[in-house]
Amino acid sequence: MIDWFASKISMLIFVAVALSLLLLFLGTQLSAFEFEKKVRTAEDIVQLIDTVPIGGAIDYEVKIDRYNMTIDSNSKTVTIDGAVRKFFASADSINISNAKTLEIKNSNGVVSVSTK
Repeated sequence: MIDWFASKISMLIFVAVALSLLLLFLGTQLSAFEFEKKVRTAEDIVQLIDTVPIGGAIDYEVKIDRYNMTIDSNSKTVTIDGAVRKFFASADSINISNAKTLEIKNSNGVVSVSTK
């Protein structure tokens, strides 16, 4: 009788450990997916900064719910919560948080990014 209980308890422990490992793996994958979305958004913004024509303006809809973006004109980088990408054009420095739509416009060769 004790052997029967011991086998059932050991099976419960095994199932609990396997389930916790599965949940840990799922949490890690979701975290990596969120960071990848930030990297893709930074790449999109960098490409728009580099390609917006002089006198032109482009509206960009950000697909991330919560973020903090910094554009640094000295190092020519766009940083979104640790995801860093470089651009080549001249741009103004700015900090933007959680804006749904960005306006990227080029005035006389200097690109500015603002919320819309």
